[in-house]
Amino acid sequence: MRPMSVQLDVGRAYMKVAHAECHPHGLAAEYIGTRLAHEFGLRTFDFGLIELSESDASSLAPEIRCDAGPAFVTRTLSRLEWNGKGRLLQRVPAGVLARLVVFDTWLRNDDRYPPVDAIGALQSSWPPNRDNVFLTEDGALDGALELIAMDFGRAMIGGREFTSRLSHVDCIKDPWVYGLYPVFLPFTTPGLVQTALADLGRVRPESIQEVVAAVPGAWQVGVRERETIVRHLVDRAHFLVDNVPRMLPRCEVQRGLYGEGGPHHD
Repeated sequence: MRPMSVQLDVGRAYMKVAHAECHPHGLAAEYIGTRLAHEFGLRTFDFGLIELSESDASSLAPEIRCDAGPAFVTRTLSRLEWNGKGRLLQRVPAGVLARLVVFDTWLRNDDRYPPVDAIGALQSSWPPNRDNVFLTEDGALDGALELIAMDFGRAMIGGREFTSRLSHVDCIKDPWVYGLYPVFLPFTTPGLVQTALADLGRVRPESIQEVVAAVPGAWQVGVRERETIVRHLVDRAHFLVDNVPRMLPRCEVQRGLYGEGGPHHD
């Protein structure tokens, strides 16, 4: 999506805009995912929408032909680079990693760690993305770290467009677990996962509908697509509450095959 670093009145921020190489539905997925993550109790960047004029858009990055209209912006935070191992994760409050895995699985977000099958083969053309494990000391208690839930442009649609396919049973009952780095396994114990699932079961359809309804019209998500998104998220939440406890044990294969780092650890 080519996020751009920009200076706003409130400070430095990253901006994502529709452009020739980015379908606006990706921005809609980013917006929906970020708002729902916040409501699900995950920390996100401070975020919002700003309206770009034609002159604003043309001055950002002429080589990729940015579109005028609404852009998604997030305030920057200081970052502590993650080396892919578990030591830093021990400083993240208990339950946060399990909650993020449940959330990524709900939205079928493969842009952190895609699912693997019983022999360890990745079930996505998108490789593990360690850059999307964002750790910061900003706002954390002494000695602790905050994990920021971010980057949902591939959520639900995998970089494509919203279509009626979301209503198909294979999407709603997708049996794979998303976002589960092998090194996350000690932090995703059954009790912590069950707590996150209980909260997922309490998500109200009206809340999802409100979030989806707020997607800017300029991002070309039609009425029918919005109804499909809401129905997909509601039905998938019901499916996961009953089935995630049976889905997680097979993910232990990751530890045996790859140890902490996973297949793309460097």
